[in-house]
Amino acid sequence: MDIDFFDDDNSDLMAYDDDGQYNDMQFGLDGQYNELNFDSYSMFGFHNAADIPLSQEVYFGGESRGQYNRHNDRYGLKEEPSHYSVEIKEEPEAGYSYVPKPIMDVYKQPIPPPKAPSIESDIVIEVQPPVEVRTRTPMCKAVGGWRAQGATLMGVSLWYAQTEALAAEAVNKDILGGTKTAPILPDGGVTFDSLSISESSTKHKEREFFLQLTLLRNDGHELLHKRTRPFYAYSHKKVLQRRGSVKLRTLSKPWGRLSGREQMHVIGGPFIQGPALALIIRTPYGDVYARPLEYYSDSVIFFELPACPVNDPNVLVGQSEVKGQVMLTNDGRTFSNPLDFSYLPDNYGGDT
Repeated sequence: MDIDFFDDDNSDLMAYDDDGQYNDMQFGLDGQYNELNFDSYSMFGFHNAADIPLSQEVYFGGESRGQYNRHNDRYGLKEEPSHYSVEIKEEPEAGYSYVPKPIMDVYKQPIPPPKAPSIESDIVIEVQPPVEVRTRTPMCKAVGGWRAQGATLMGVSLWYAQTEALAAEAVNKDILGGTKTAPILPDGGVTFDSLSISESSTKHKEREFFLQLTLLRNDGHELLHKRTRPFYAYSHKKVLQRRGSVKLRTLSKPWGRLSGREQMHVIGGPFIQGPALALIIRTPYGDVYARPLEYYSDSVIFFELPACPVNDPNVLVGQSEVKGQVMLTNDGRTFSNPLDFSYLPDNYGGDT
């Protein structure tokens, strides 16, 4: 068996497509090749590599050209057509009639794209508690594809939020009321809309809380945890007004040295002692926090002046001062009015 390439007067080769039309098959006339990967030389009737000429270039359907070299017994590959056709004939033996075989179509099946991973291992919190919550109903709603993991229930618990100085930890006191375990609905949703907190953040040293959601199986095994954003619990709006209406009146002095390390104090109020209380000095080179703060009263706070936040001392060459502003916050979200402040060179010895 061999491949019959039909030759015309111009010494071009032709191969029939499945529609009965033929396409010229030229042997390297333009010198530009798109290599075609032949899955097997036996597919085209060659019994072994020795049956193929030493170096033969074949042009299929006006699209691709390949070259086979039996010294290395492999085919180069740059681009493969999705479909091509060849006609295969058998030479009849003496005394027998010849019946040609039908045209054989060869299809290259495309490789399907990889499937995206199934997102079933996370809890998506659709409704977060507000950042400031009355001691009643911090509603929370979550969704997810958890049934495949064997989850049937979701539980909720109350935790203290993490601060700069304190790690997150569970609230030991039972102050979270309402339905704290709910079944997972067929659509994957869980809603906690009857929760209540019996104590405000004021009774917990002004610490904020968060809800921790826990995915559960019927046997109580915990599969996954997810935290809501932190929130401040209050019992009356006057508490929020006092917390957010902080004002500064004066600084012990309106300047300090670039290297910092000076003891100062600020007067104003109302200052609320809690983990979110912070004093910030804002400069053209960035903000810097004064730490630690010494809470003297709700109207006086002592602090150590931090160094000016300049990484490159050459930036300050020729400058007599760096102007900035001092601000204070009780909750980390609402800031006081700014007071003007200046950083002066370390060798400055006078008063301003």
